[in-house]
Amino acid sequence: MIFFCFISIIVRFNAILDETSNTLLVGERPAGMDSGSVWYAAISGTHTLGSACTFLGAEEVTDPTDPFTLGCGYGPFQFGPGKLSNPCDVYHYWSLHPGGANFTFADGSVHFLSYNAVSILGDLATRAGGEVIQWPD
Repeated sequence: MIFFCFISIIVRFNAILDETSNTLLVGERPAGMDSGSVWYAAISGTHTLGSACTFLGAEEVTDPTDPFTLGCGYGPFQFGPGKLSNPCDVYHYWSLHPGGANFTFADGSVHFLSYNAVSILGDLATRAGGEVIQWPD
């Protein structure tokens, strides 16, 4: 079964001051642990029912007292390798590809970022932060 999520957010290109080629739009994270469903997170405002349409931060944090965080602790959860068998890997970007994941940038390009890019993922996630991107080797 495949689920699609369409989120409408209007941001004009001239509001992306960090250059569209240095601004992330979408990151990769595998489907659910049973490979037949989509992982979803019960986030504030969803009345604990969860949503397949979830914003995921570059360094996600959770409320460890919330029963829906699966005992994963506070975080921060960062871009890095994950496992389908680990329910806490729902809180960070990762992929089944060895060494990294695919990301779509605001200029429409798709790039494979290695897990070494964890140090710049937060900078790439802003559209007007003024960060100077130093791409890792």
